[in-house]
Amino acid sequence: MRRPASPFLYLKKCALATAMTSLLLQPALSQAAAFSISNANASTGVINLSTSNLGNMVLGNPSALTSGANAYNYAVVYFVPNASNAAFAFGQNATPVDTVMIIYSGFFNPNTPGQGALAGNDDSGTADVCGISGLCPLVTLSVSGGQVYSVVISTFSPATSLGLPLSFFTNGDGVFYSAPPAATGGVFDSATQLHNSPALGAARVIDASPELLALFNTLSTAQQRSNAATQTLPLLLGATTNAISNSLSAINDVIQARQNSISGLSSGDPLLGSEHFWMKGFGSWADQNARNGIAGFDADSKGLALGVDAAVSEALTLGLAFAYAETNINSDSHAAPQDAQIDTFQLIGYGSYALSPETELNFQLDVGQNRTEGTRHMPFAGTAAESDYDGYSAHAGIGIGHRLRLSEQLTFVPSVRADYTWIGDDSYQEKGAGLLNLDVDSRNTEELVLGIDGKLDYALTETTLISANLGAGYDVINEGSSMTSAYAGAPGATFNAMGLDMEPWLARAGLGLTHTLDGGTEVSLRYDAEARSDFTNQSASIKARWAF
Repeated sequence: MRRPASPFLYLKKCALATAMTSLLLQPALSQAAAFSISNANASTGVINLSTSNLGNMVLGNPSALTSGANAYNYAVVYFVPNASNAAFAFGQNATPVDTVMIIYSGFFNPNTPGQGALAGNDDSGTADVCGISGLCPLVTLSVSGGQVYSVVISTFSPATSLGLPLSFFTNGDGVFYSAPPAATGGVFDSATQLHNSPALGAARVIDASPELLALFNTLSTAQQRSNAATQTLPLLLGATTNAISNSLSAINDVIQARQNSISGLSSGDPLLGSEHFWMKGFGSWADQNARNGIAGFDADSKGLALGVDAAVSEALTLGLAFAYAETNINSDSHAAPQDAQIDTFQLIGYGSYALSPETELNFQLDVGQNRTEGTRHMPFAGTAAESDYDGYSAHAGIGIGHRLRLSEQLTFVPSVRADYTWIGDDSYQEKGAGLLNLDVDSRNTEELVLGIDGKLDYALTETTLISANLGAGYDVINEGSSMTSAYAGAPGATFNAMGLDMEPWLARAGLGLTHTLDGGTEVSLRYDAEARSDFTNQSASIKARWAF
């Protein structure tokens, strides 16, 4: 298709005071806006259709048009009526050949000839509207003010020249354009108008691609176009990384609770010399509210951790654990529903070293793999994009605590801690959504949380201990998420989409109950919570430990 240099060219608008009186066998039709296509300003091309002609029997239902082997020349202009009208007429008043007219809602796409087609006509059915019987079409339909309509002119038979120039008229006020009028129907303009900043990069790419833009041609309002642009953005705008981080946090809570239970800082007992096997089931529930125009999410995780540990010397205890978690995350957005399932596998080494009878250093090192299956639902296009990709994570943490015995039963343990986490995702290509599938680049994110905590342990009996902890942390990296992607319909045009920007400060608290049975088996229950601005993550766990 050949387009003029400026995509926003206003070609011609004029008021015509006279009615057509010559050669008409019907009442005169008032002309309010007119436009002429010539070689200098035409948007023309070839459309391949399955039908052998474009007569009125075919054009009675133009939405049924399908692609095929018959090549028809066409010209297209765009019209925006100033006001709604239930009987708006599009007509042609000069043509050298037998032409037909089809009116589309939004932007015409020759690759999907039936999409958005509202009405068509081969000729007016009267003597004519242009002085030559049976040549000029006339289409009457209901229009909405401010909406973009594509006026497509083709020929009755395939392989026929249009014979420019062609002249059009309407019976109501409006503006003709030779190319899609972005100021009225552009996706970028709509996203800008509604302050949809996350979608601006994608909207620029959509507006620059006729194939992608055509998918938006049935959307008549700025809100619909902005919502549709949001639906095409990458999976959860990278919030899967936040969900993985929440799962790792729940696993870390399990390990740190285990470290406390094997050390003298928690129970006041000396370090044990026997080996132990432990198993802990856990679940977490995260709720992220919307921030800066980006939808929040809900993420539920459940998992199981298994481990063994032993005191290898009077001061040093080492352990090895494996954890699995399944996370289901759902966007809170009604405009752009998206969801994902993430499987997390984590191998963890941990230990503690007694610097003195009252002071202990604990440490943890773990690596893991994450498998994500996601779905982006795009109701505006009646489709969904599926993704399936792998990712990896690494974590290292170190802390130091000091025990202060306040009474025979009550102990206070202040501590400081540093945790570094790295999470990376492989690149991936979506399936199932055609031109709207995304090719997403690999990415990674980091955090380094420095924290201070205080924990109270109270011995109810010799075999039962309750504990409570409260602390705060600060992420000194505080890296926001972003994703670089390209549409399958515009593979050479990448865009960047920014995700949630989290607050660096966090608060955390927890409660625990540990009871030792007569046979030496230890059973414990824990509840932990973490909060940031607009975010909460709660977790619960139950653990059993056996000596062997």
